[in-house]
Amino acid sequence: HVTTGDLQSYQGKAFLGIDAGSTTTKIALVGEDGSLLYSFYSGNDGSPLKTAIRSLKEIYSLLPEGVEIVRSCSTGYGEALMKAAFLLDDGEVETVAHYYAAAFFDPSVDCILDIGGQDMKCIKIKNQTVDSVQLNEACSSGCGSFIETFAKSLNYSVIDFAKEALFAKNPTDLGTRCTVFMNSKVKQAQKEGASVADISAGLAYSVIKNALFKVIKVSDASELGKNIVVQGGTFYNDAVLRSFEKIANCQAIRPDIAGIMGAFGAALIAREHYEDGYVTTMLDYQKICDIAAAPHFTYRDKDVFDMAFLEWDNTARYREKATIYKGCTPPIFEKNFRRLVQKAEQKPEGRRFVYINAWNEWAEGTYLEPDEKNGYGYLEAVQRVMRERTQN
Repeated sequence: HVTTGDLQSYQGKAFLGIDAGSTTTKIALVGEDGSLLYSFYSGNDGSPLKTAIRSLKEIYSLLPEGVEIVRSCSTGYGEALMKAAFLLDDGEVETVAHYYAAAFFDPSVDCILDIGGQDMKCIKIKNQTVDSVQLNEACSSGCGSFIETFAKSLNYSVIDFAKEALFAKNPTDLGTRCTVFMNSKVKQAQKEGASVADISAGLAYSVIKNALFKVIKVSDASELGKNIVVQGGTFYNDAVLRSFEKIANCQAIRPDIAGIMGAFGAALIAREHYEDGYVTTMLDYQKICDIAAAPHFTYRDKDVFDMAFLEWDNTARYREKATIYKGCTPPIFEKNFRRLVQKAEQKPEGRRFVYINAWNEWAEGTYLEPDEKNGYGYLEAVQRVMRERTQN
């Protein structure tokens, strides 16, 4: 288990790590002692940058006064994208980031098995350095998205589908072939009366068999090593972990933050690289808001209009997939609203609209109405911007 800390009561320097994966974005913020102050794990929904912005805005809203992010590092598929977009201080290949994280839990680790959404890799460690890396070359069969696809086809969430596997009496032998052939096998198993639990357990076995015998190509699972750390979001699935331990005949270490190990490792790298007096290049809150306000012209071939809003938090409805924006003030709102109005004025007649989210029936957003904290601040901001427009 990683030591966690309370970000809102933390005092000291903070270090940020971003792992932009193929299907998910992971972010970790650690303290000077390596304690995990904040973590974020979310599907990309086709936009890793937008997903990262959502998390960074939340981090800035939670940072106590006097605490600053002094160094940052990105890793994963989108390492270069994140580094360029947010002007992060460092970028590191994911194999090294994963090793830093694994060594934090077990300094004597000699094998790291990572199964992500679209790839799987086996990292061998020798003399505390990465000695070799093996990964799937073309086909993503047997990765996290593989299980997710089958779960959805059976009308199950990934979490519920994984739980079913733990109660399987006769796991279905589905082999280690690709998704196309596996789909036929699953349908055949259903016709023969296999339960969802047996199919889920069979898929968990297939993932591990594919990793060990097709990707790593071991003849005997004991070749992996003595100190094995398993990670990647797929290993949150207890059935996959148990399948690995049974097939490999070993007891592996699965960190409680298995899904964000890349981000955690990147944050640890940022911590190691930091020196007193260093000034981070990372963008501040307002500049990240500027990126979030960049123009988006169409979505699914439909016109898109800009909308100004204050803060937002729909955790009550969407839990871990919630959208959270915090840290707004009347001056920040006024600046962003003015920019949206100026942008709208450049559009053709009939398209010069800016929407304002003034109220939400689910109580997910904050309101323009006066309150004890800001008084009429937001309403007056709207009034000033619109008066400028009529005067000009």
